[in-house]
Amino acid sequence: MFYTAMVGKQQVIHTQAQATKSSFKGKISYYLKTPYRSSPIFKISTEQYQHYQNQQVLLQLTIRQSSVGTSVKSINHIQIKPKTTNKGQ
Repeated sequence: MFYTAMVGKQQVIHTQAQATKSSFKGKISYYLKTPYRSSPIFKISTEQYQHYQNQQVLLQLTIRQSSVGTSVKSINHIQIKPKTTNKGQ
């Protein structure tokens, strides 16, 4: 990631996420599942998990991207995607 930090291009992107629960050796963790899930920046609390559970979450992220990888610098904005309903005519 040193190469990415030095020569990567910083950009702001929008992506979708899902609140997810996982357990390992009896310890439960909560996180926002994104293409960049391995970053610890996406860990969330139990209360946040309950708030975002079963919701489509939209994230605005600042990332630094290079030919060898991507590094998430910050979460700028979190929004719950409004549910749309198709009403018959």
